Amino acid sequence: MSVFMRFHAFDRFAHGRRNVVGIWGDGNLGYITAVFFKTMFPDTKLYIFFGVSKDKLSDFTFADATYQVSDIPENMELDHAFLSVGWSRFRKGNRPDY
Repeated sequence: MSVFMRFHAFDRFAHGRRNVVGIWGDGNLGYITAVFFKTMFPDTKLYIFFGVSKDKLSDFTFADATYQVSDIPENMELDHAFLSVGWSRFRKGNRPDY
């Protein structure tokens, strides 16, 4: 699904509570999704989740918070989440060991 299609679908079909949104992925797709989301919904808290690289997560300077997969708070609650991880993460034998 293209980035534009996912935002169109979100804007049209998602429930109205949009206080906190999480994006799963610290790569190119996660970054592009986060930039678009923060531009379109500037008042929503944006968390970048499930990143595995501190260096990559540090590029998300506009996000309200970033978390590595091993450090996600137990009491974290989201209104919506976007999966923005490249396909290579899901290929057999190439899954990170969390």
